[in-house]
Amino acid sequence: MKLHERVHLFEVRRLADINPKDVAITGDRHSWLMMHIIFGILFVVFARWYIILNRRPMLNYIKASTARSLPLSRGDTPLREQ
Repeated sequence: MKLHERVHLFEVRRLADINPKDVAITGDRHSWLMMHIIFGILFVVFARWYIILNRRPMLNYIKASTARSLPLSRGDTPLREQ
């Protein structure tokens, strides 16, 4: 028997042993999953709100950090190796 046939047989046996009660979502687990989804959506909403409110300082910071990291963009001469 080839390796891929043995792996397939193992998977079929493993899937046959699954109890439907183990797969079902219980009330506690379902409520936790729903809270997780709701808090994730709230996080994204508040993150977007924060970015919108603070877009000018963020853009100024990005421009300043870009100018510091790229000295040639301001017309400076490259640094000599010492």
